[in-house]
Amino acid sequence: MTHKIKRNTSQHLLWLWGAIVLYFFLNALTQVSLSGTADLDQSEQLILSQTFQLGYGAQPPLYTYITKTLFSITQPSLATLLVFKALLLSLLAGTFIGIGKQLNLSIRQQVIAVIGLVFIPQIIWESQRDLTHSVLVSILAAATLLQTLRLQSKLSIFNYAAMGLLIGLGVISKYNYVFFIAALAGAVFYVPAFRSLIFDKRVFVGIAIAIAISSPHIFWALNHYGIAMGSIHKIEASSGNIFTGLTQAGTSGLAYISPLWLFSLLLFFATPKIHISTTAQSLYGRFLLALLVSVGIVVAFFVIVTGAQEVKDRWYQPLLFFTPIVAAYFTQPQKKWPVNTYIGLGLGLALLVAIALPLRTLIAEKTDKSNRPNMPYPAVMAELKSQRPQANFILAETRMLGGNAIPVFKQTAVRIPEFDISTRPFQGEGIVLCITPNCEDKHFQNWLLDNYAIKSQSLSFKTIVQPYHYMDSMFLTIYWARVQLN
Repeated sequence: MTHKIKRNTSQHLLWLWGAIVLYFFLNALTQVSLSGTADLDQSEQLILSQTFQLGYGAQPPLYTYITKTLFSITQPSLATLLVFKALLLSLLAGTFIGIGKQLNLSIRQQVIAVIGLVFIPQIIWESQRDLTHSVLVSILAAATLLQTLRLQSKLSIFNYAAMGLLIGLGVISKYNYVFFIAALAGAVFYVPAFRSLIFDKRVFVGIAIAIAISSPHIFWALNHYGIAMGSIHKIEASSGNIFTGLTQAGTSGLAYISPLWLFSLLLFFATPKIHISTTAQSLYGRFLLALLVSVGIVVAFFVIVTGAQEVKDRWYQPLLFFTPIVAAYFTQPQKKWPVNTYIGLGLGLALLVAIALPLRTLIAEKTDKSNRPNMPYPAVMAELKSQRPQANFILAETRMLGGNAIPVFKQTAVRIPEFDISTRPFQGEGIVLCITPNCEDKHFQNWLLDNYAIKSQSLSFKTIVQPYHYMDSMFLTIYWARVQLN
């Protein structure tokens, strides 16, 4: 009888995950079919994945390594990026299900946990719209939490090796993953039943693997500190005091889990206090609460040490991704009306997002508000290709110009001022590509002159004009000129 119940539970969870996979892949299909224009982060990956490097800029290289590998199979394309994104988001939900099984959550609690992802805009909207590194680090942080629970259940050299692998990959996926590891270590140390994970001698196997994976990039970052820390100015460390920094960090954390926390009140108000109290004293309840507190301590420590005044809500993605699991764990799912209401709201919002993602592009003319998918980069690049079918290289002014050129000019090296990537020395005929009239942007002009001895003022520019997707009243104009390098 018990075996039959477990089998039915596994089947239900498999159906749940299958529905989630279908949802994310259908959303990817609608986005690529309506436009074909690569957004900012997608353009970044198209550019950076031209070559393997130990580092590329202010983000670690793992996402680019994966996309570079995928492009070697499929050729560079927006479709490949969107399919990969859909896979990552599906794996995140699948990891939630795995965590739920380790926590012995019921089917209804599992659904509550997965539905909670819908109530985090950074995941359900921003991650599908354009994010890259944040999505990857979220799945690695979730997998690390799952592996911690597995280690607590069974201390083995294999589990420690798997933990080391995840930590190594996490470090080279996004730097704020380190904050999650610090918070996770604090929670493990606080709960006695988890503390043995740290003091087992097999932990050195995991440490060695993590160091082996992450050290090449860490050495690169130390030797290219200015490039690796290129976005550190975003914290605005000198513009206020510690108290305003802590307040801002707390507000951003609350913003990240909004409206999740609001809808979760529906669950907790319908759950008896005695149940919440008992659950908080359980092994996993104490661990989850300790992890929440540890995240707060780590963020506060960062703000105090650095004097940060600007902690953005999206930076919390690898730190607070597990909050829907906390909500599910502390919920008593027997009371049907709050649970059904919560699930119904989540399904409705998921459907709304699935409609809004393509609709924002389709109704841009009526709303008089264009989005990047409305920009006709594929048509522009196709026309450029017809006018100049052969080019050894393209020097583009912006990320979106360079990124969207790559799927059309498949064998052509593309460089932009924003990223320092190594490509083969350029010779022969190439193209200078701009969004500003005749490349009048001073920064781009200086970059061309300093790096390629090209005086843009002496070039003969031509224009390509294409109407926006679904907005015949707006047009995109680009400026291009042929150049010759010896």
